[in-house]
Amino acid sequence: RIRIIENHVLAFTIKGVPIADVRLIDLTYHVLRNEILLSELKKLDLGSSSKKKLLQGLKNVFQCAVDERWIAQNPATSLKFVSEATDPLDQAIDAELYGKYDADIPQLFAALEVIAPESVLPLETLRRTGVRISELRAIEKKSIKLYSSVARITIDKAWKDDKIIGKPKNGTSRDTAVDVAFGQQLLEHAFKNNRRDNVPLFGSPEGRPLREDSVRRVWQQAQFAIRGWGFFRSSNPIDTGRSYRLVKLPKPIGEFTNEEWCQFAHGQSGLPKGEKREGLSFPTKAAAAHHIGLHLFYASKLASSGTDIHKVASRIGDSVETTKRHYVHFFPLDETDDLDAIRAIG
Repeated sequence: RIRIIENHVLAFTIKGVPIADVRLIDLTYHVLRNEILLSELKKLDLGSSSKKKLLQGLKNVFQCAVDERWIAQNPATSLKFVSEATDPLDQAIDAELYGKYDADIPQLFAALEVIAPESVLPLETLRRTGVRISELRAIEKKSIKLYSSVARITIDKAWKDDKIIGKPKNGTSRDTAVDVAFGQQLLEHAFKNNRRDNVPLFGSPEGRPLREDSVRRVWQQAQFAIRGWGFFRSSNPIDTGRSYRLVKLPKPIGEFTNEEWCQFAHGQSGLPKGEKREGLSFPTKAAAAHHIGLHLFYASKLASSGTDIHKVASRIGDSVETTKRHYVHFFPLDETDDLDAIRAIG
């Protein structure tokens, strides 16, 4: 950390003046954002992880100044480094906006049938219920109850990591409704895979929960695939110099079989040392393209259909205030005066 401060942080300049020579009172958030985050940091020939460590070092320096009571608050606290793709072709594979995203759902799930057939039911559960992945991982057979006209899934726990299971994000239990046919499909999955009442519905037979990173990866792969791109993590850093790569698919994803896809995907890693493969290179998944999570998609669909904001909050397990902040712009324009007031505030 000392080397980071000496070699980089103290080398920063504010309008040509070394940062160490600028008065602390003049180093405001806006100055740091414009002069450091959006200027100096971008010029450095470092990877995204190194830049994040460097930014954290800057925050630590200012925190020391706060601890010594030289300044009242840390102006760097809210600075956030976001990795960016530099290749101009990256715009070609950005995910669609929410308004057009609904039309992509059939294509996305058809792509999942090719990429990872076992992931279709878990992701369909996310789409139909709006639960978070951490909550999905904790659903058990006993969580599902069938009634004459509806099936209900009780969300009363969530995996925090592979060893700890706790309460959902908002700390309270809730029920989410799906149609009876889908509820039966979930129970059939449980019986077919010999899932006991206290074993996660999705995961290994031994009781290990579904891996969260695997769910996110195949969902993002599907979003890329329907736009003609294969999304892979490189096992050979020399291949790309970065962690992730996008490769143009030789044919539409719908023309692949699962076996052909697996062979194609396997061929994207394990290259001999120093050998390069054509494709777009990115330091992180987020840099490659923004992907839309099914939890947010579910909430936006509820809101845009005119569902009362309190009901939306209840179904997705968020507070009303959080729901206002994130989803109020999805509500119809001809909603009640109360909602107009909420929109005006937000």
